[in-house]
Formats: sequence, C-alpha cells, structure tokens
Amino acid sequence: MSMRLLGLAFTVVAAGLWAEEPAPAAPAKSLSEAAKALPDKLAGKPLAFIPLVAEAPKELKGDLSDAAWEKSATLNFVSNQSADEPKFKTVAKAFCTQDAFYLGVQFDDPDPDNPKIDGAIWERDGLEFFIFPGEDLRQKLYYQAILDQSNQVQFFHTHIYPKHNNHAQSGQWTPSIQTKTVKSKSGWSAEMRIAFDDVSPPKAVLEGKSLWRMALYRNRPARGEHKAQSYGWSPTLGDSYHCSWKFGYVVMEQFATVELIQQILERKKKEGDKEAAITASDPVKTEIKALVVKLGHDVYQERTTAHERLAALTADDRAAETFAEETLRAAERESDDAEVRSRARKLLAGIRERKSPDEDPLPGNQSKNANIGFMDSGDY
Repeated sequence: MSMRLLGLAFTVVAAGLWAEEPAPAAPAKSLSEAAKALPDKLAGKPLAFIPLVAEAPKELKGDLSDAAWEKSATLNFVSNQSADEPKFKTVAKAFCTQDAFYLGVQFDDPDPDNPKIDGAIWERDGLEFFIFPGEDLRQKLYYQAILDQSNQVQFFHTHIYPKHNNHAQSGQWTPSIQTKTVKSKSGWSAEMRIAFDDVSPPKAVLEGKSLWRMALYRNRPARGEHKAQSYGWSPTLGDSYHCSWKFGYVVMEQFATVELIQQILERKKKEGDKEAAITASDPVKTEIKALVVKLGHDVYQERTTAHERLAALTADDRAAETFAEETLRAAERESDDAEVRSRARKLLAGIRERKSPDEDPLPGNQSKNANIGFMDSGDY
C-alpha cells in the first residue's frame, strides 16, 4: 500500500474511533437534587438539609407568611423526655440565604393569651435554639439563643457539662440576631434571623467540607389543666438541653457540596451495615417480650425480678439492648398499665445513659484561656 493510501486509511479509522467515543459525562447532580437522597437521621440524630433561598424576607413578621418560608425545610418537634405524643404541635421551618440563617417556629397552644413571661428566660413559654458551625463539639463553645413569647431574647456562647455538676465554659457573644413573635388564635409563632458572620464559620465550613450541629427545644410551663411540656427537634431524653453530643446535624446549602452529601451517604451506609449485624437471637427476643409483660405482674416480687433481669440482660449484650429498647419504647407508649409504663421508662433511661455517654470531658487547659472561664449552675 502506498504511503498516501496508508495515510488515508489511518485517517478513516481514526475518524471512526473518534466518532464512536462516548459523549462527555453528564454534569454532577445539582446540590438540591443530591440532597433528596439524604437520610432523616445520622448517627441516631435528626439530619436536615437547609435550602438556599434567593430572596430573603424584607422584614421579619413573626407569622411565617413571607413566600420564602414556602421553600424552607420542615423540622418537627417531639416530646423531649419520653415516647409520649406531644400535646401541642410544634413545627419549625428553616432556610438560608447567602449571608444568614432563618428559623421560624409555629407553637400550637390552647391558651396563648396567658403565657409565662417572667422569671428566668428558660423558665418561660419560649424557644431555645442551639447552633454550631462544624461537627465536632467536644470542648468547644456553641451558640445559644433563648426567645420567649413576648419577643425578649438572651444570647449565650457556652458549653455546659450536665454530668459534671453543670460546670461550663462561657464566652462573650453579642450577635445582631433579629427576632419577631406574634400571637394567633391557635398559639403563637416566631421568626429569627442570624447572620453567618455572627457564628464565625471555620475554614472547613466555608469550603463546604463540614456539617453543622443544631438543636431546637420548646418550653411550655405548666398552667391550667396542663402540666409542663418540653419538646425538641433532636430530643435529649433528659432534663437538660445542654447535651451537645445529642445535637442534630444540618447541611446548610450555602456551605455544602455534592461531595459532602456523598460522604454523608457513605457514612449512613456504614452505620446501617453495622446495625444490621447486631441481631438478637430468637430465644433472647422471646425472653425480653415475656419480661416486659411481667413488668405489670400482680405480684410485686415478680415485677421487680423482671425489671432486674431486663437490666442485666441488656447491660453487656448490644443486640439484646437494641431489641429491648424497641420493645420498652412500645410498652411505654402503648401499655394501659401505669406500672409497666413507669418501669419501662426507668429501664429506657438506663439504656440511654449507656448509649449516650457524655462525650465532652472537661478541658484540662481551661484556665489557660483568659476569654473562657468556668461558671457553675447558679450562673445559668
């Protein structure tokens, strides 16, 4: 074959190869599309994707009537200390803009005209809001705002240790947070705006490489026929809200990437694989079910023996602990026997204590930072 023909043949073959090359890969999913695959929980805590809204409300009205709230994430509150259904519905809405985070909460209440708005602010009808720009909260100060129904608000930059006699770290924080509350016939509502600059996001957050931590709680003091109510998004299952290891997770769209979402999905899959490997044997499940029923036995000693056996059975067996927790939660919620509900609640408290240890040891170099100091529970 002549060089000319050889060159022509090469050109034809090459052209054919190029023509058959696959089309360029489709661009990566948009952040909002990728976020649809996010789970509701991560590491046992609620996980929320906070969407980015192009146009923020021109002013806070307190009633969540601005069109921006229609594009927000929904965060539902549950009873904070037990499996009981909330008596009063509480729902939060959240979105972000380029420079701020917006939170709105609707509080159903049969008696909105007589709120408690005196005493310490955390003893009133109100909202307690916690946020931290990052994931690891150990020995770090988080931000807290407490807002009551009358629109009074107080701010804290703190880290309280409930299991260490409520010792705490504390720092100065004077944010430019805007708030507005308004009363309605069925309750009241609140809106809050917090500028991102006021919580000093670190480099990992600014680069879209980190989750945020957040917690929301409602205080509804006792009055009339209703006893005191405590509700939360990411419930602590205890008396204190300052359980930073139980704060929920947040993906703030303004500071997120598709890669961050993929990492979250991979973490969730590993959690699922790990939990799937923890399965109690059928005999153990049968015994646990029988023991829970015996918590309501007519004979006191039988009830006590069942209680003690359940405590021992779940102490060193993770699979038994997991199954017992599910069974006890159902008993606490559904049983007509007050004794069963009471003992189930006590056993659940013991299991939760083991499963949720205080992950925040007191810092050893506390006194070396002049801007941070200890305070005892009397200061908060």
